[in-house]
Amino acid sequence: MNRRIGIDVPTPKEQKGLEPDRHSPFTGSIKVRGRTFTGTVLSTKMARTATVSWSRMQYNPKYERYVRRWTKVHAHNPEVINAQKGDVVKIAETRPISKTKNFVIVQILGTDIDSQIKEENKEIDLKVKVDKDNRKKRQKQAHLVTGKTGEDTGSMSSSVEPVEPVGSDGSDEIADPAKVSDDVDARHSDVTDSSSAGMGETGSPSDKGQESGQGPDEAVEDRTAEVRKD
Repeated sequence: MNRRIGIDVPTPKEQKGLEPDRHSPFTGSIKVRGRTFTGTVLSTKMARTATVSWSRMQYNPKYERYVRRWTKVHAHNPEVINAQKGDVVKIAETRPISKTKNFVIVQILGTDIDSQIKEENKEIDLKVKVDKDNRKKRQKQAHLVTGKTGEDTGSMSSSVEPVEPVGSDGSDEIADPAKVSDDVDARHSDVTDSSSAGMGETGSPSDKGQESGQGPDEAVEDRTAEVRKD
C-alpha cells in the first residue's frame, strides 16, 4: 500500500508483482527530509540507482561574474517510479541509503527533449563520421592506384627535356631564316676577300720562282740560303 511521504508529490499507483523495496518512501520505511532538487537522469545502469544532474549559477568574486556549475548525484530509483534516461525528475534528501546515495526519486516531471535531441544528434554525427572515414579510405586507395600508373608515364616524360629556341644573337627570339642566310653570305665574302688579299701581298715561294724563271726546287734552295745568311 502506497502512502503519502510528507511532501507535495502525487502518490504513484499500486503495481502488482513488484518486489518489496524498503528504501522506497512510498512502500518502505524510509522517510524523506531536507532538500529537494529537480534534475535530469543521465544514467540508470546501476540496479535501482539513477545518476541525476542539474545546473546552478555560482558567483565568482574574482571576475565579478556568475559561472554555471553542474551537480551530479546518485539517487535511489524505486520500481514504482522507474525513471529512465532523459527523464526530468524530482529528488528528495533522505538518510544515507548507501555509501554514495542520500537521495531518492519521488516524481517524474517529464522528458528532457533537449537531451533526446542531443542523443539523436550524436548518433547522426557518428554515422556521418563513419561515412566520411570510409570515403577518405576509398579516395586514398584510388589515389595510390592512379599514382603507380602516373609514375610510369612521368618517368618517360621526364627523360625528354624540352629544347628552347635560341636566336643567332643568343636571345630567346627565333631568328628570321632570310636574315640568317644574308649574315652567312656576308661573313663568307669577308673571309674570301681577306685570304685573297694576303696571298696577293706575300705570295708563295713557287709563285716567286716562276716569276724569276727558276723551278720550284731552285727557289726553295735560294730561300734556304737567304735564311742561313740572315
